[in-house]
Amino acid sequence: MDISVVIPCYAATEVLETQLHALARQSFGGRWELIIVDNGHNPDLAARLRRFQQQIPLLRIVDATQQPGASYARNVGAAAASSDKIAFCDADDEVTPGWLAAMHEALLRHELVAGPLEYQKLNPNGGALARLRTSARVWDYLPFLPHAVSCNMAVRKTTHEHIGGFDTTLFAAEDIDYSWRAQLSGATLHFEPAALVHYRLRPTLWQMFRQNMRYGEATVLLYRKFLPFGLQRKTLRDGLRGWLQLLRSSRLLLSRRTRARWVRQFGHTLGRMVGSIHYRVLFP
Repeated sequence: MDISVVIPCYAATEVLETQLHALARQSFGGRWELIIVDNGHNPDLAARLRRFQQQIPLLRIVDATQQPGASYARNVGAAAASSDKIAFCDADDEVTPGWLAAMHEALLRHELVAGPLEYQKLNPNGGALARLRTSARVWDYLPFLPHAVSCNMAVRKTTHEHIGGFDTTLFAAEDIDYSWRAQLSGATLHFEPAALVHYRLRPTLWQMFRQNMRYGEATVLLYRKFLPFGLQRKTLRDGLRGWLQLLRSSRLLLSRRTRARWVRQFGHTLGRMVGSIHYRVLFP
């Protein structure tokens, strides 16, 4: 087996079929398998997948309903993978035709691979919210090591097993934690521009707010976890600067095209404050 693709699936929805059609159109000429990890008791998942069995012959479902969470599902999928090369993508996005070939080629030379995200195709206002990612991300508020995103990353199975997989105690930002642990253990993170994925944003402002609030809370946990490894310590001035920037940018609420950007920023800022209180960490 040249490479295994793992998709965690919490709900069998129409967007999953969009991703499956995209995977069926891959230009990769090698032998590969697709592992759909059922993480949400989806009674119609098998019926949905049967329609793609001819287009993707090595397609199977793995059960991961014992514990909720995408990290747990990805670990179960990785354990079931037949290949020593594993590519992760999500059920609600859409990979481009050359994605799998690019990931496979990159894994021949690197232990961990990240790819770019494109926001316009699947989101009406995607261009106003984020531009095409053209390099491995460095989290602005925690400028430590670059990281991959779990909806577009690939890893050698030996590296995945060496670092213990994804941290199932994290409810967000688990891909940042994963990337940092991999690099601290000696792995290299390579950014592969040809491995492009069309990313689907949350459809409502409320969902965007909740998602980014979870990211903000997870920031506190990452901060506490990686301070001993050289992560820069934050000061009260940094925290006040963040709230001041949020107030100054409140004019973004006046425009429908920029409102989501402010909501996401507010969710992340508030999440950091809530996380500091909840986890008793002095983190501004």
